[in-house]
Amino acid sequence: MWKERKIINQAQVYLENQPIDAAHDLAHHSRVARNCQLIIKAEHLRVNRTNVMIAAWWHDVESQEGETNLLEKEMKKGGFDENTSWTHIWKSTRNNRSEDSF
Repeated sequence: MWKERKIINQAQVYLENQPIDAAHDLAHHSRVARNCQLIIKAEHLRVNRTNVMIAAWWHDVESQEGETNLLEKEMKKGGFDENTSWTHIWKSTRNNRSEDSF
């Protein structure tokens, strides 16, 4: 769990130091993460909560940086290997693009 917490902390530090914009700051990502937890609980979903939390915290960081493999690089550096589900997390953040948003 330490690796997972570290990757979430990296997104939090990034968002605190360089908010994407007024609507996509640390507070926004905190709300997204909290809402994910509430939905999982309310709907009794059987999902990997850690993966959901990583995606919640990184969903805008990945696209904001313009480098669409930032999370992939960070997860590899953090000791995640390609046999873990990090590829699913990374792909979910890549699907979140501002031009696709309302």
